[in-house]
Amino acid sequence: MHPDLRIRFERISPEVLSDFFSEKKVKLACHQCGSDHFGIRTYETLELCPTSEPTDPKYEIAQEAVVPLEVSSEDPAMPYTIYYYPFSCKNCGLIQSVNAQIVLEWFESKQQGEA
Repeated sequence: MHPDLRIRFERISPEVLSDFFSEKKVKLACHQCGSDHFGIRTYETLELCPTSEPTDPKYEIAQEAVVPLEVSSEDPAMPYTIYYYPFSCKNCGLIQSVNAQIVLEWFESKQQGEA
């Protein structure tokens, strides 16, 4: 994954993902057992931010981000890469996924609308 794209994906927190599903009126339910209890892999990112005083050293802000996985074609005639978020049902273990690029595009369009 290109570093610039990774930085963009790191802005997607579990709360952002929840807001995405709420706005799209999606209620996650396991296709196999019907449970609505899911786990999703996250990791902590660190971002350097300037303090209020220009002479102060920078400090780090920790943020929890959702980790996208990727699937790529190795066929040069049909190259593609799909980034996705896997969800694991905490009841039966079934794994479902959502296209991370769609979530990212939604988030960035919301950010531009607020600017």
